[in-house]
Amino acid sequence: MPSYELESFAPNRSIRLVAATELLPPFSMRVLFWLIDPEQQVVWPESVEGTTAVLSPNVEDDLGYARYDYLWQQTCLELFIGIKGQSGYREINLSPAEVWNCYQFDDYRQPEQTPPVMATDIQLLEIQAHPQKLHAVVNFQQLLQEYDCRISDLNIGVSAVLKLKNEKTLFFSLQHSGKQADFHCKKDWTAQL
Repeated sequence: MPSYELESFAPNRSIRLVAATELLPPFSMRVLFWLIDPEQQVVWPESVEGTTAVLSPNVEDDLGYARYDYLWQQTCLELFIGIKGQSGYREINLSPAEVWNCYQFDDYRQPEQTPPVMATDIQLLEIQAHPQKLHAVVNFQQLLQEYDCRISDLNIGVSAVLKLKNEKTLFFSLQHSGKQADFHCKKDWTAQL
């Protein structure tokens, strides 16, 4: 199971974030996040109440996991899924409040709307959160069938928005190649299955 220590865009030595990915044949992936925060600076939400999150319309096959928009306004762990040779991609938001959402983009940040267009071709099979740890399993079967490709054709970015108790925000990713934190930058999607 490949694991990665994500990099903070703004240097921060007291908070670390580790992620691991594991292929679950034939169409799924497990992702684990571990937050190392000895000073308890990160707000790890247990619910989305009191936020500006808006419940998305019910989508079939969500296995009972609620979808909310604007999860990135709190601590949010994210996956970006692209297909080699394709311009479109998906953004998966996973909240420690055990809710999620998945958005589709046709090209870099396109269409440009907030919230983005909800994707229904990726399924959340499981999400479990504990203090400073999150585990999720996502299924790509419909996406792979839609694009007639294999799971080995996926490019994967792993990132996170961490909200601090002092109201600052930290941005973590596998790497940051630009002058600003930009999780949509495909050249930073370097995770392996």
